[in-house]
Amino acid sequence: MRSPSFEAELSYENDDFYQGKDQSFLIARLGLGLRYKILDFVTFSDRLLFSPNIGQGGQYVFLNEVALTAPLGARWVLRLTNIIDYNSNPPAGFDRANVKYLMTLGVSF
Repeated sequence: MRSPSFEAELSYENDDFYQGKDQSFLIARLGLGLRYKILDFVTFSDRLLFSPNIGQGGQYVFLNEVALTAPLGARWVLRLTNIIDYNSNPPAGFDRANVKYLMTLGVSF
């Protein structure tokens, strides 16, 4: 079973850094998501977000979040996630691209 989704929003972001100059700006956020049930119990999901800075052309953030989710009983779930985030204008001392790997054990109530 596939279930695509689309999102669009307007946001105000305020970045307060310990080092470097603080930033605040208006951004648009465009997103595309896809959920696909691989087996009866494993779900693949992919979420793409593109956030251009409205006030300063050429600055944007791109995020790709891919996950595999499997239930571990009636209320527990295990999720393996890979997040790649790219900032076209990162703060001083940060790389443009960052990669995160997460393993999450969650409970629903």
